[in-house]
Amino acid sequence: MRIKKSSIAKRLKILEFISASVLFSSFLISGTTGKIAGLIKEGGSQTPLVGVNIIITSEWVNDERVDLSIPLGAATGLTGEYFILNLQPGFYDIQAQMIGYRSEKRSKVRVDVDKTTWVNFTLDIETLAGEEVLVTAQREDRIEIDQTVTKQVYMIDEIREIAGIADIDDIMDLQADVVDNNIRGGREGESLYLINGATIVNPLSNQRAYTPMIAGMQQVEVITSGFSAEYGNVQSGVINMVPKEGSSKWIIRGDFSGTLPHA
Repeated sequence: MRIKKSSIAKRLKILEFISASVLFSSFLISGTTGKIAGLIKEGGSQTPLVGVNIIITSEWVNDERVDLSIPLGAATGLTGEYFILNLQPGFYDIQAQMIGYRSEKRSKVRVDVDKTTWVNFTLDIETLAGEEVLVTAQREDRIEIDQTVTKQVYMIDEIREIAGIADIDDIMDLQADVVDNNIRGGREGESLYLINGATIVNPLSNQRAYTPMIAGMQQVEVITSGFSAEYGNVQSGVINMVPKEGSSKWIIRGDFSGTLPHA
């Protein structure tokens, strides 16, 4: 039985296409977004409210409130719970409203990559027309019961206030179990570096291809142990970097560093 060369070549091309698709899809699995979820109850009876509209009205960019052109949101189900998926890391203003109840708004709710931010509301019955309740800050849970990994999440706008922080290496040095980019006694080639879900690892040496500057980043997540199966080919740790999104305003920034001469 003879098999034509053209048939073999065609099958090889199909196999290469399938392999490339599987390899490329693995790059897109890594998380680059966060989630907001919560429970909404009535103020008096503490019963769950069904059909409450939760709307993300604005986000904070460079410490300025920017209204969203297309508001994001969700509605509570039969149990009074809601969730909003695929949110870029940052700070948002979120509002809960329902006819017959006084609306409530939370300001500067922080969303982290690969994390669920819990925002609960308690709405009171509105007998007379009044102003909405504005909560400018809320207590963050110190113990995250759904977290199974050891990680640190850094907002770049906050971390830039520390002197000497210029690139990802400086952020790595802030970890207690990292020495010279080696996580938990491993080597740099045993760590996985991601930008927007794509790896920046040199396939020949299995080391980081370049050192990203943090000026263009929104958030950096450093996982040192307990990472899930979504991150493949990694033994020591995962550095997940989420870049900033574009805005309608032009912003120019510059950094300067130098060494003072010894007196």
